[in-house]
Amino acid sequence: LNSTLNIQGDLSGSTSVDLRLVNSDVSISFDDVGDSNGATIEVAGALALSLSQASGNRITINGGTVDIYAATAGMTAADLSNVAAAATLCVKVDTTLVAVGSNLDSTVLGASGRSVIIDAGKTLTAAADIVTGQTVTGAGTLALTGNADNLDFSHLGVVANLDVTQVQAGLQTNGLYGSLFFDNSQQGYYTANVGSGQLLVLTGDQLSSNSITSTGGSANVIAHVGSSYDFSHLAGASGNSFTNGESLTITFQEAGSLDTSTNLNGFDYINLHSGLTGMLATQANNLQTWAGLGGIDVSHDSNDQLAANLYGTANADIFHGAGTGDTVDLLNGGGVDTLAFSGLTNDFAHVLGFSVAGGDKLDFSAIGQLSGQNTYQELELGVVPSSIDAKVLAITNFPAADATAIRNLFNASFTQFNARLAASGASKEVILADDGLGHANVWLWQDSLSGNYSNHKVDTLELTKIGVLDSVTMSDLHDLMNPTFGQQIIG
Repeated sequence: LNSTLNIQGDLSGSTSVDLRLVNSDVSISFDDVGDSNGATIEVAGALALSLSQASGNRITINGGTVDIYAATAGMTAADLSNVAAAATLCVKVDTTLVAVGSNLDSTVLGASGRSVIIDAGKTLTAAADIVTGQTVTGAGTLALTGNADNLDFSHLGVVANLDVTQVQAGLQTNGLYGSLFFDNSQQGYYTANVGSGQLLVLTGDQLSSNSITSTGGSANVIAHVGSSYDFSHLAGASGNSFTNGESLTITFQEAGSLDTSTNLNGFDYINLHSGLTGMLATQANNLQTWAGLGGIDVSHDSNDQLAANLYGTANADIFHGAGTGDTVDLLNGGGVDTLAFSGLTNDFAHVLGFSVAGGDKLDFSAIGQLSGQNTYQELELGVVPSSIDAKVLAITNFPAADATAIRNLFNASFTQFNARLAASGASKEVILADDGLGHANVWLWQDSLSGNYSNHKVDTLELTKIGVLDSVTMSDLHDLMNPTFGQQIIG
């Protein structure tokens, strides 16, 4: 135990030696008092050894090859400052490189130009100034720490995965200025470029106020919903340089409320955390490349009163109406989606892909003071109800194209709908009706407060269209009133 193997002489061109077969508790020494090179081995053949065996030794190369293997997982203190730059470091396990004792980081890999190859599925973690000037390749991941301002990363673009999320910011820099981000255009912000075949992983803070391009690589931006980011320098997703299968993705680490200043238009994919991510309609407008396990909860504020084109995710979403005539597209989405109505005119101008069979829901709770003890009730022509005592009414076997048609149906003697409303003292109801073209209109009836029409009966001028459910038919409305998967109307 704790012994030393002293290897004397040099390695000839016809010789291959693999020192990794030596027990790990045996130190390797090349001290040879009879050699003019002293404590040095000159390699003309092929030498393989572990990182710990190479560390601290003097190795030169004269036409041969030297392969150094990082094969012990965990933190490894190394000093290759006296090992020829032509020697290759092969990373076979997850390894963290640090300097020996008080040595400078520059001694860890030694002279610039060393080749470091990281195997697929393995991660080499090192301070940025350890790998500056080195050539890192392979199908694995290089994870950098420390500050990287003004270092030489010109040969890191050939490693499959470059993770800079642990790099520390500098004084008024993101920690990567002059190494990964450059102010080539002198426009006051810095731009990073992702090389061919590489995945760059960085943080939202590092990209904020900067930009990124691609010449064949992809990038994943790790972000937090509550943080404020300036992504205004990103080209729109349809016009950025991430093409031919590459992508610029933002991945949120949690659900919650998206900071209102964060604009997501520059990303090809928006990876949502499980749960709901709340955002303004202006932030969600026209975005449809949602990914991940989460859904969106979209609303308007007082400064956001324009119609939006909103697209559902593959998970459960909530869309809040605000009388702005939004179009909601659920055709390519999934999960149980909810439309929350405000009661204002034209909450939703069009809703595509609303699926009764899929369990999608209509939420009218924000309207308030709807009449009736029950949440919903089905109304059918030919069946005179004994009473009408529900907040949401659906006509399920006869179309009604407009407000006049709704009024006529309710006022007809053979339906007795208005008579039953008057008997119950109702004054405010939601009414669902097929328009005769295969779409369901959502109406809000509110009885007049005074005058001839203040009679607890539906009249044309008292009806407001608050939404349109495209391709929802009378049959769907019947199913909505008789749900298979639990209540889909929220009153």
